[in-house]
Amino acid sequence: MEFTPPNAPVVALLFLGTALLVVVGAAAAGWLSLRGRRGPARRIVEGLSVVLVLYMGALLAHSFTSRDRFLEPGQLKYFCELDCHLACSVQGVRTEKVLGSGASSATARGRFRIVSVKTWFDPHTISARRGDAPLWPNPRTIRLEDTAGHGYSLSRAGQRILDPDADPDQPLAHPLRPGESMTTELVFDLPDSATGARLLISESIPIAALIVSHENSLFHRKIWFRIPPISGAGAVLQGRCAR
Repeated sequence: MEFTPPNAPVVALLFLGTALLVVVGAAAAGWLSLRGRRGPARRIVEGLSVVLVLYMGALLAHSFTSRDRFLEPGQLKYFCELDCHLACSVQGVRTEKVLGSGASSATARGRFRIVSVKTWFDPHTISARRGDAPLWPNPRTIRLEDTAGHGYSLSRAGQRILDPDADPDQPLAHPLRPGESMTTELVFDLPDSATGARLLISESIPIAALIVSHENSLFHRKIWFRIPPISGAGAVLQGRCAR
């Protein structure tokens, strides 16, 4: 099982086409209004209003009929980068009280939960003309939630211990070439009382709120990675179906 953004190129073109139409139409209406031709300007504005109502209606219809989905360890979640796709999957999870040693160590307030995430540049999603150039992914929002609905951001201290060369706020922002993959450990500091967990990795781009059927569009439900319970400190659960 995997999740691929539905009709990603189509909805991206729909958004860009609608935005271009609104900008050109607004400019034309303004120019006509300045020349005293208020009747044609008003008709353009009315037409643009209809276009916007139809677009927002489609966006909200997709959002209100969406549902939360859960991917098990090893199952892929694809992110569309317009001309290609990156896929993420959870590969393992472990817990620790302390990371590192000596002066270069970090102690959790509760217990560190460390989730291994594999990012893969699917070579089957690129055009023949793209070549082998590296891809830098869009910024990501990363959040862990327990069964009580409490959210947890990345532990900056933990991320610095495990990968001192990476941005602790964007640990998945490493470039990949087609066919390449990389495994990154994401560190969260959870209370000892926290039970269960689900992980959200989503694109952090403002325009996504206005893209039809996008996970981050207005009121749209999310695609989560399920993080299974761990029986003890240091335990590791390996994912399956990894590529």
